[in-house]
Amino acid sequence: MKEIVTPVFTLKTLPREGTEFYRLECPHWAVVIPVTTDGNVVLVKQFRHGIDQETLEPPGGCVAPTDKDTMTAAQRELLEETGYKGKI
Repeated sequence: MKEIVTPVFTLKTLPREGTEFYRLECPHWAVVIPVTTDGNVVLVKQFRHGIDQETLEPPGGCVAPTDKDTMTAAQRELLEETGYKGKI
């Protein structure tokens, strides 16, 4: 089995009867759909290398080892990426 490790994911090749299968292992993620008090949805611009352009998407990211839980990670990502502080 071959393995490629990056900061965001691990790609493993799994040989099976003459064919290679691939497994992509990722950490847990948190994504937020923030809605402001006046009803607007907050999105962030992200450059995506695969399509060579920016996209608009909800804020989010990996759950860090220092995060208490997924909700903590979601609140941290929202603040980091947008400056907004959310309430549950």
